[in-house]
Amino acid sequence: MFCKVVFNLYPFSENHYLPSANIVQTDAQGILTHLVQKASPATIGAYGITANPVLTRLFDTVDRLTPKSLEAKFKPPKARNATPLALLLSQAETKAAVERYLHRELDQLLNELVRHQYPLTLDAERKTLAKDVQINYATEELIPHLSFRKTDHGVEYRFQLGTETEQWAIHQHEVLPLTNTDPAWLLVGYVLFKVPGINGNMVRPFRNKEVVHIPPDKTKTYFQTFIARAARRARIEAEGFEVQERSTLLHTRLEIVENVLARQWLIKPVFVYEGAEFTAGDQRNRISSVSFPEGSDAVQVQRISRDLAAEQQQTARLLALSLEEEGHFFKTPAMDAEDALSSLQSCMDWLALQEKKLLTEGFFIETPEVAGRKLLIASPKIAVTVRADTDWFDVNGDIQVGQFRFPFAVLVPYLRKGERYYPLTDDLYFVIPESWFTRYTDLANSIEPGAGDQMQLKKSLFPLLQAAGIADDGADGFPLIDPDTVDYLPSDELKATLRPYQLRGVRWLVGHYRQGFGACLADDMGLGKNPSNHRAAATRQVGTQWSHAA
Repeated sequence: MFCKVVFNLYPFSENHYLPSANIVQTDAQGILTHLVQKASPATIGAYGITANPVLTRLFDTVDRLTPKSLEAKFKPPKARNATPLALLLSQAETKAAVERYLHRELDQLLNELVRHQYPLTLDAERKTLAKDVQINYATEELIPHLSFRKTDHGVEYRFQLGTETEQWAIHQHEVLPLTNTDPAWLLVGYVLFKVPGINGNMVRPFRNKEVVHIPPDKTKTYFQTFIARAARRARIEAEGFEVQERSTLLHTRLEIVENVLARQWLIKPVFVYEGAEFTAGDQRNRISSVSFPEGSDAVQVQRISRDLAAEQQQTARLLALSLEEEGHFFKTPAMDAEDALSSLQSCMDWLALQEKKLLTEGFFIETPEVAGRKLLIASPKIAVTVRADTDWFDVNGDIQVGQFRFPFAVLVPYLRKGERYYPLTDDLYFVIPESWFTRYTDLANSIEPGAGDQMQLKKSLFPLLQAAGIADDGADGFPLIDPDTVDYLPSDELKATLRPYQLRGVRWLVGHYRQGFGACLADDMGLGKNPSNHRAAATRQVGTQWSHAA
């Protein structure tokens, strides 16, 4: 029986969905069939499923979003008993905080599921086949369309979804808003969409109606509360308003976005106008937007026309800085298409390198976000120094990333675990370069805590410093183990004559011993190929003499 971990969303209340995880059997074609039992780190091993860092994070998130965990988290400090989750979500004083936490955690969970293509079901039960309630991940963008019609009685507001060329009424489809985050996660039938520029609250009024009527005295408040943030990303049509024409490109925003199917991160240019945004592949040359004049309750409508010549000039500047076009996006020349995290690192390195030039040429760099983590774009600098002590090397390291500075010692646990994200603040992270793992992991696995931020390494592990490029033979006060200069002669008691290359090998061992380093000579190095019958005895005598002479 072959099984998979399948995550699940189930309705806790009318507007709140919580996650769970199941072990699900698959048929010969890999199609999900029957639920076997709940999945957890303790149960998956019996089904031949091995935990990995991603799966562990997903299980942790599911555990944090159980009703019991949520009730414990939001338990009043002096209360004897936890408040039931249903009550927390119904009380005005707790609802906002609980929903904010719940939707943020759910947003991170869905991001991870889509990125790593873990299967997801909707309200799966034992009596149903998992394949019948499996959620598919969208492969195309879902675009919000907003339209406003001014009348004598206020404003008629319509919210629809669709593509660039078509749109459809929400109440005519099965649309479930899963989060109130921006971007919003929407379930349309059994297809999951991530929709930038809106949140779930904007969708809810239109699940059972086509038009929302906004009275004149509520128009400005409604627009500012529900519509202003979506206006830049949504497609807007307005009728009956005074229209202002605009066509000035303010700047070009550079975003790092993920092509989930290709497992590749790319750089996306977004052309920003006053009140509107366009992407390189946008089919529209003109859209409308809304604004609110200060000191007035009126709503103004702007019609923004694209300056295609200015946009093409910005695109040319990116190409001149060695980026390569990838559809309507850009990639760096050194990008590794097989490794998603390497392509992310490549994009960030390029932006950090070109940041000053980009800012002077009208570009703005948006802070990238991965699985709820905002990532700092900056070129890291690392300096590790070593001082020889009697039995140890004292290792000190200093790392500078943008305005942040911290000791090498704090990264050691991350290097040991292979964890790429180091927290700089509560919501800002530094992505540890892959090259640092190659260079420093062996050292991190052997180094030990010292005083303060200092680390210590046994002298016998000196080659780890060399492998990390921290110390070269004979440099920075470190001894050069040159067997030709080691003061050693075989004892007169040795009943054998060492060949020159054998004597050199013994001096190399003696030199390492005297410096407190470990060393060995392998059998295939040719240093013991003495055809004489005295070979074994000579080897024993050399070892004895070496220990005394050293």
